[in-house]
Amino acid sequence: LPTWTNASFTTRNYLATDRLETAPDKMLRYRVQGALRHESESKKSKWVITWDKYSDVRMPGDFKSEDFEVNTAQQTLFYTRHQGDEGLISFKCRPRVNSFESIRQDLPSLYAALLPQAIGASGIYHFFRGKVGYVSFAYSDKLKTSIPDFQSGRLDVRESLFRPIGCGPLMITPYGSVNYVFYTTSPSHRPRSALFFGYGLDLTARGIRSYGENRHTIEPYIRYTALTRPSTRPDRHYIFSIADGFNEINQIRFGIRNRWNQEWTIDAYANAFFSDPTIPQWIPRLYLTTEGNWPSLATATQVIWNFRNQVLDVATLRIGWTLSENAAIAVEGRYRSQYDWRKADHDNFILDTTRSQADLLDSPLSDRRVTLLSHLFLRLTPFWECHIQSHHGFYRADEKPYNEVKVDLFTWISAAWKLRLSYSHTDKDDRVTAGVSLVKK
Repeated sequence: LPTWTNASFTTRNYLATDRLETAPDKMLRYRVQGALRHESESKKSKWVITWDKYSDVRMPGDFKSEDFEVNTAQQTLFYTRHQGDEGLISFKCRPRVNSFESIRQDLPSLYAALLPQAIGASGIYHFFRGKVGYVSFAYSDKLKTSIPDFQSGRLDVRESLFRPIGCGPLMITPYGSVNYVFYTTSPSHRPRSALFFGYGLDLTARGIRSYGENRHTIEPYIRYTALTRPSTRPDRHYIFSIADGFNEINQIRFGIRNRWNQEWTIDAYANAFFSDPTIPQWIPRLYLTTEGNWPSLATATQVIWNFRNQVLDVATLRIGWTLSENAAIAVEGRYRSQYDWRKADHDNFILDTTRSQADLLDSPLSDRRVTLLSHLFLRLTPFWECHIQSHHGFYRADEKPYNEVKVDLFTWISAAWKLRLSYSHTDKDDRVTAGVSLVKK
């Protein structure tokens, strides 16, 4: 690509087979992956093409190594975006190329959004965004029970209004939105449309006090969020992603955030729900999070107490410590109860207000466990480095404990070539691998 100064092309492909010729399930295994990216000189336009085709679902995990990753996120897609002074527009096409995957396909989709614009001198801003495309959810052909795929044309249009109002140390921002989603077909094989409204209020304040060279910032806040009942119930239209998960909700989040010298942050808050039969407890959980960042030490914690079930829902602790230029260590412990649902967005409670707790407990979204993670980096000599990682999980309801360890040794064999020797242990096997990579300095 000699004329593309802002372009990159990467591909890594490999072929494997069983070591023993007499293996009864001997098979030829492969992975073909790559990425082609380009960005304009102005940084306003870019496009990317990625592909990742592999022989079986275990292939990426069985040969998991940085030497064989192109950061495709195991996706095959074409994506382009342009951002101008008034807004942005993007185009995406993501088909399924591996039949054993269950994925949402964009065949294709077009997204456009206008940047917030002021309406005259009223102080009110409006924000428009829309998306149209043909969407298909394809299930894996390796499931024990076959599930039919579903697809639909989909139009999503949303218009939002908000008005920031400064009042001394307070900032008050009321907002509202009109949302319309149309599906060309549905589980009943009929077109469906959903119209619903959103409204709410943000109230924030800030106080700052200095103590010599130290500064303390306190930020109390309240956020009220509400969605009206959509004109079509969630079980009457297809759910392709979280963007289709809209339902009536009335939620208030309130808390106090404290900061010291931009190094240490403590956030204590709770969410209150009302007029919701699936969450009878007005304040079901209390949250406490902390983050600390110093020159050689970083910490993070989260604790969630479940008032409704009187249990500790979540407890996490993460510590990263750079001991010197030759040694660093990171440890992390995570606990979650059976009531902490496995959601992509833990601050989105549409699922909680739509499904009963009994239904969620009887689903894969409920997965109690304790996880321990550790990382250790050592520079043994100026030319040898060691990286040790471990991953342990236990206290699961229906699964056995697991333990995984990986040790990587790196050394320079020339000014640009780096050698890697690796040993990995999982519950399935033990493996020794080696690789040589060309490193650009």
